[in-house]
Amino acid sequence: MFFALILSACNESVNTRFDNAKVELAAANLKSRMIMTAAYKVVVQSSNDSVKKTKAILLFETLYKTDELINRLNTDLSTYKEGNAENISKVRELLVDGDLGDSLNNCLMKNLIKARNFSGNPQQVHKIDSLKNIIFKTASSDKNWRDELFGTTNSVGASFILLGLQKEVYSIGSIAFSGNDLK
Repeated sequence: MFFALILSACNESVNTRFDNAKVELAAANLKSRMIMTAAYKVVVQSSNDSVKKTKAILLFETLYKTDELINRLNTDLSTYKEGNAENISKVRELLVDGDLGDSLNNCLMKNLIKARNFSGNPQQVHKIDSLKNIIFKTASSDKNWRDELFGTTNSVGASFILLGLQKEVYSIGSIAFSGNDLK
């Protein structure tokens, strides 16, 4: 009985730490999103070039769609019961084998391509290419990339990975719009 109480207390402590870390990461992401949005608004409001404005709007829309997808995936993951042995297979089904994993991959690639095309100088392009290397590492295919990230993780781990990818989305936008990354 005493052992069960100690184990229960440890689990609660770990869960509280995960929850706190997730809240802190989400708050940092919100700040990053605000920085990216401010940089976007400066570009749109200060530019007299209609082509540049259009490209900025299209890039921002693409970044925003990726942001929404990541939020939706995190909402889906939050419905999985922690500690359930089926979590890993559910995460795999959702993010590796399912269409949503493809959508995430495609959105991230579109962000990188549009940001690269929008960027005005070689330093911005280099920073965006560096982010691409960080995000996709050296996976031999899109499926391998998803499998490496999500293939053997539970819903808590997948949620943290998604929050990290969300931060990179904001970095992509910030670099493209202002030349500054969020690191």
